Amino acid sequence: DATLNPDWWDVIVANFGQHPACGAHHWTQTEFRNWFDNYMALVLRRLKDQKDRKGGQTRFVWYSSNAMPIARDKMMTASDDWRTNQRLQMYEWYAKARIDVLQEENGWLGRGQLLYMD
Repeated sequence: DATLNPDWWDVIVANFGQHPACGAHHWTQTEFRNWFDNYMALVLRRLKDQKDRKGGQTRFVWYSSNAMPIARDKMMTASDDWRTNQRLQMYEWYAKARIDVLQEENGWLGRGQLLYMD
């Protein structure tokens, strides 16, 4: 996990939208939101600590989930997989809205230090 030590990196790119929706996990929207909020709190704490110690400017980018290919093959029809573009988009709407709020609430962040990329 690159966020364990942001001192090592110029840019950290993260996302966990596909994994929670897969057949093995089936996260609800509430579960995704809780995990996202906890993860971002940890990221911000580590970036703030780095900035306080070293004036660090590591950038964090949340990269939106890639769209699922449109397929009706056996992998999709025979599985219990919840990865649909609609589900992933709902995850991303939340992530984007929260990052917008986090940027406003954390004035100590440098310009472009916390980004959402779709």
